[in-house]
Amino acid sequence: MNFSSSTEDNGLQKFAYVTLVARDKYVDGAVCMYKSLRDKTRFPLIAMTCELSEDGEKKLVDAGIICRPVEKIVSVKAGIGDNAPRLNDFTYTYTKFHVFGYDEFERVIYLDSDLIVVKSIDHLFSEIGEDFAACACTPYWEDRFNSGMMVIRPDKTVFEDIMAQKDTLYTYDGGDQGFLNSYFKDWKKLDIKYNAGKRIYSETPEHWGRIDHHVIHFVGGKPWLGGEKGYEDLEKLWFEYYEKW
Repeated sequence: MNFSSSTEDNGLQKFAYVTLVARDKYVDGAVCMYKSLRDKTRFPLIAMTCELSEDGEKKLVDAGIICRPVEKIVSVKAGIGDNAPRLNDFTYTYTKFHVFGYDEFERVIYLDSDLIVVKSIDHLFSEIGEDFAACACTPYWEDRFNSGMMVIRPDKTVFEDIMAQKDTLYTYDGGDQGFLNSYFKDWKKLDIKYNAGKRIYSETPEHWGRIDHHVIHFVGGKPWLGGEKGYEDLEKLWFEYYEKW
């Protein structure tokens, strides 16, 4: 059954938010992310869905999310090196590459499903002139970007080129992030406030306290899957958004 919203096809939107929901385990994350976003934007959230149950897809649509089923994108490099124990999850992360082909939009902002948006980021659609922009992984690891939040000018030619190189281009982490860092050498660096990973909170609280948070990223243990020790205060904020409406 197709639960996709007709909002997607009205032809009026130049901009959109996009996320990936691969398997039912990420449905609650996407629902919470949209609850945190929807009162701060006038643009839709499109979920690229992969291997969801009917109930999982219905839960997304009932929350107001547009669903676009996509094929899983795999790479022979998935889960190599230090991330080998996470092989199963990393076989799905390449699926987010579909977003680069969504050229019916002038600009998209890609958001991982384990983020919450605490202040509006709509201005990035019009303020960023470059084809690709993202945030550094942390304030103290600035030579690589985190692929959980990206501002993208979609281009099917770029998508096709990415697909042609997905099994050969170097990826330092065995996932999409390592690949994209190799692919986009000249990326526009956004302020860390647009993708503040929770590791900053625990590793350098002095940095965390100076960030004007717009987006908080729950890397590692997910709040809806049991959470992670030491992040109880941040996870409480996640649940506050999840329980809204």
